[in-house]
Parts: sequence; structure tokens; C-alpha cells
Amino acid sequence: MDQESLIARRIEQWSNGAWELREGSLHPVLHGIETEGLVTIAVERQGLRSRRVYFLTPEGKMLVQFAVSSGERFTGNQI
Repeated sequence: MDQESLIARRIEQWSNGAWELREGSLHPVLHGIETEGLVTIAVERQGLRSRRVYFLTPEGKMLVQFAVSSGERFTGNQI
């Protein structure tokens, strides 16, 4: 399983199926939540390759903490 598929599966599990990410849809979703200020991106270089690493912002962490503490799941309307 490639990295994108693994991440997509984890997001689907974490959201209790509310977010079903299809092939090629992960990066647009990540870009959208970056635009909302919920994640920041760092680019790490490894030899000739580079990869993007996503970090939750304080606002993103608060949203996750709220959702977990209230027992809610994420839906497309919440982010």
C-alpha cells in the first residue's frame, strides 16, 4: 500500500467513514484544510526526493480536541 492510500485509509477510519477519500483526492483535501488554517506544510528534502509534512495548527488541534471530547465525528461541513 502506498503512503497516500495509507493516509486516506487512516482518515476514513478516524472520521468513522464521514470522509471517503478516493485516489487522487487526498492532496485537494489537505490543501483545503491548509487554506482554512488547520494545518501547515513543511517540505523535507531526502536526497533527490522531497515530501510534504503536514502539521496541525493550534486551531486544528482545538478542532480535533473538541471533536474527540464531544464524541463527534468530522464531516465535510465542519472543515
